Amino acid sequence: MLVRRIPITTLDTSAPQGSTPATIIATRLSAQDPNFAWVACSDGQVYHVDWTQSTEAPTSFKTASGTAKAMAVISAQRQGKGEDIILVVESDKEHRMEVVAYQGKTGTTTASKSLLALKKYGAGLQLLEASTDGQVLVGAFHDRLFLGVASQPGTGKLEDLQYEFYSFDIPDLITSLSLRVHKKSNSRKAQTGFDKAVDVVAGGARGAIYAYCDVLSRLQAAGKSQAAKDGVQVQRLHW
Repeated sequence: MLVRRIPITTLDTSAPQGSTPATIIATRLSAQDPNFAWVACSDGQVYHVDWTQSTEAPTSFKTASGTAKAMAVISAQRQGKGEDIILVVESDKEHRMEVVAYQGKTGTTTASKSLLALKKYGAGLQLLEASTDGQVLVGAFHDRLFLGVASQPGTGKLEDLQYEFYSFDIPDLITSLSLRVHKKSNSRKAQTGFDKAVDVVAGGARGAIYAYCDVLSRLQAAGKSQAAKDGVQVQRLHW
């Protein structure tokens, strides 16, 4: 049932005739307060919306590039208090994509840090997911999947946020993603100090479902190179 309709991407009266409002590209619940949601729009505006109220106008910040293709929200602890970190996929150039982290604060001086830059055509499908604790990121551009694992324990400081990334191709255009992080028995810690198994499931445009079990360990075993083309075993399912 519809709870509330909250207009986000309306045009103001000064907009030129024939203009169209920006589109919403992602919505995520706040990791700190379930009464709030983060809403990212194609023009780079990221709104902090209290969906339980209908009278207050949402606050927002704008991404550095003025673009947004995908978004994820992770939690960080800083000075004993929880804080949202907003991860936004941006692309202001045709062959370049970037994952940028922003502190969960609205205003014109929102701090940011670039986590990953990819030279990949930017007009296709973009997906980004994160584990609950923010230790693992998984994303997809076209038929390429990338996986990031935090390279050091979280300090709550944006400047300390850093991931080690691995990437590989799958046989189809990726249309959906999901991940699971769980404990694995009798395992040694990986080189990054991360001792959990990461399972990733990617949905393909032609109906195939690709399940990668404990994919992080397999990528690390294949070598430190970001482009691991061999040694990634997959279970292929289909509708």
